[in-house]
Amino acid sequence: MNKALSFLCLTILLANCQKNEKIENKIVQESDSLWTYNDRKLYSIKNVDSSNWDIDKLIGDTKSNNENNWDIKPAISNYPSPVAKYDWGFVLSERLELKIGNKLLKGFCIAYAKDKYRSINSSDDFFIVKFNILYLSDLTEQDVFSITSRNYPHYMSTGKQKTKQGEIDWVQMDLADSRNFAIINQRYFDLEFGKTIIVIPHKDGSIRLCQIDESISSFGEDYNEEIDSKKIESYYNSLKSNKELIQSLKNKNIIEQKLNE
Repeated sequence: MNKALSFLCLTILLANCQKNEKIENKIVQESDSLWTYNDRKLYSIKNVDSSNWDIDKLIGDTKSNNENNWDIKPAISNYPSPVAKYDWGFVLSERLELKIGNKLLKGFCIAYAKDKYRSINSSDDFFIVKFNILYLSDLTEQDVFSITSRNYPHYMSTGKQKTKQGEIDWVQMDLADSRNFAIINQRYFDLEFGKTIIVIPHKDGSIRLCQIDESISSFGEDYNEEIDSKKIESYYNSLKSNKELIQSLKNKNIIEQKLNE
């Protein structure tokens, strides 16, 4: 009886293992994603082999990090580490500044170069916008920002803005499998449902976070003041007409700003 039961358990175990293996293989084979299970597996080990490392990038990153005297510590340390060589990875950032009523919002627009993982509707453009962050602060010139392609084909941007109530920390990642997300002060945002995040601190030490489905779509490879300024202005106008944002900025509990008129 015990032998029969043991044999039955072993048979079930082997059957389950074979079934799981078939399912896993089926998922890998049928995936229509450009970033497959095998890609993920190779990526997880490619930086381990020191023969693949880009030493020139490591030297440059180390030198840059040593020369930078950060008045404000970044949201995530820039401590350099070696990565495997890669031949792409272009990034773009634009500072944003928008006044709505008597409130001034500042922040960044983040864009990454088109490639086989990222497509742009306009054939004339080169950078696709993936994230916009705007925040209200009662302190001026108290921010730090970085953007990196060192995880290519994934990208990451990070930043910090100080206020008298506390710090606004954020991390954004755009992955090769098309996932695009941000974490702002421990809150997760799926940016597929809105690439703009507005951060509004309150006097009690809490913050309000508004996700808005408005964004600049893309930029050209070279800066064109006439075209790019129109895109940014159109984006600003759409935010100025957003009723939820306007209402949030009228809240009497938000931090006070002293703007130079």
